[in-house]
Amino acid sequence: MEHLKDVEVLLLEANHDVNMLQVGPYPYMLKQRILGRKGHLSNMVSANLLCELMHDKMQHIILGHLSKENNYPELAYETVKCELEQQGYNCQSGFLSVAKCFEPTPVYEIS
Repeated sequence: MEHLKDVEVLLLEANHDVNMLQVGPYPYMLKQRILGRKGHLSNMVSANLLCELMHDKMQHIILGHLSKENNYPELAYETVKCELEQQGYNCQSGFLSVAKCFEPTPVYEIS
């Protein structure tokens, strides 16, 4: 957290929706590993982490490493956006985006 506190652009994992993972096709042991302390970040955990990292100079957040089986780009985006907005942060157009799996991420210029 200390290393991320002043970043202006952040690519953060939003791997899965917990409910989708729990009812999805993965074996129990894999689900436990993903949900574990050394597993992947869920949409909600990512949203909560971002709320702790937010500051006035944050210019762009990119959500990445989404599971094909246990998440949707729209779900990750809306989960994070809603949590940030509930905490009083303005998610103006272009501030929050989701990286595409098979396309390069746009280049972002820091002003």
